[in-house]
Amino acid sequence: MAADALQVRLARLEEICEQIDKRLSALEARMDDRFGALDPQIDSLSWRLVVLIPAIVGSWFLRP
Repeated sequence: MAADALQVRLARLEEICEQIDKRLSALEARMDDRFGALDPQIDSLSWRLVVLIPAIVGSWFLRP
């Protein structure tokens, strides 16, 4: 009888682990989508900074 109870508990733990795995997989997919959408925006911002920072620093050196 104790072995049956142990098997029931192990089966329940396996179900819980499977459910956690499914939820984490879904979360990972959502995060990949959101971060993938941010990549072009980050690239655009970095190019703006590449242009803006030298322009600001250059203007400091050109002041009378």
